[in-house]
Amino acid sequence: MPRHKDMQWSTPITNVLQSGGLFDQYFREWLEFSKARPAPSVQWHKEMMGKQDFTFQGEYRYWVWEHLDLNRQMFTWYVFVSNIKGACFEVRNDATPEEALIYWHQYLGFMGLESIIETNV
Repeated sequence: MPRHKDMQWSTPITNVLQSGGLFDQYFREWLEFSKARPAPSVQWHKEMMGKQDFTFQGEYRYWVWEHLDLNRQMFTWYVFVSNIKGACFEVRNDATPEEALIYWHQYLGFMGLESIIETNV
């Protein structure tokens, strides 16, 4: 369910990749991402991606960045970041596993971590 009045439905990337056979590649890249991520996570995201699009207050406060595909006039992914809970990367509900991995790679690019992207996609 959307958590903000303007948000669209999304799902954690792992839900999409479990069925697509690309989970192992994502998981290896995620481990490298985790090693590269400094604390606090929110400040790092602000430095790399600029001001967040909005914040979301649930059990914890999350800073939220969304990525829009301007050509298709639709959002492609969200990243929810909390200094307490870490980061959650979500994609459109209808994204294919291949699209989800492309979105993940876009996010890694924004974060300056292109070097950890596996090239055997």
